[in-house]
Amino acid sequence: MTHRWRNWRGLARALLSSVAAALPLATAQPQGPAGRAFSLDDLARIHTVTDPAISPDGAWVSYTVTTVDTTRDREQSDIWMTSWDGSRTVRLTSSPESDHGAEWSPDGRWLAFLSDRGDPHESDQLWLLDRAGGEAERLTQFPGGVNDFAWAPDRSMLALLASLRRAAKSFCALATSFESRSLLRD
Repeated sequence: MTHRWRNWRGLARALLSSVAAALPLATAQPQGPAGRAFSLDDLARIHTVTDPAISPDGAWVSYTVTTVDTTRDREQSDIWMTSWDGSRTVRLTSSPESDHGAEWSPDGRWLAFLSDRGDPHESDQLWLLDRAGGEAERLTQFPGGVNDFAWAPDRSMLALLASLRRAAKSFCALATSFESRSLLRD
């Protein structure tokens, strides 16, 4: 089962890389022999696609799209999802901060992701979003942020790798249970 998942993930990465590479070619305007030099304005138009994750039913791919915000002099990223056949694309997050690293819950209903939105230290925290829509809910508030996470197979818990202090190394593996929360009940 794990081997099959890796093949799907590799296929999704290849697909998204191909689409991302083809977009600039498809929108490029023919230029005369002299052309023009690449400028900072061109940099702001580049979109980078990363973090592909296939939904458990195989019908959707979530991914992160990163752009450069030249007015704030930083990168900004949001999470999108596209149906496997490419017929529907939905922007799931729209935040001035960076949202990234979305992972599907085992039942495909939820997306957990990392974001520094609303964090005074600009540290990534864990957020949860119903894939059908609505506002994301912040699940953690670690001063040093969350570095990584994984869903339990039954979706009742998320395992976290977090720092309890900003300067501390990541050392703490925590399990957060949602059994008593109505948020994840069917």
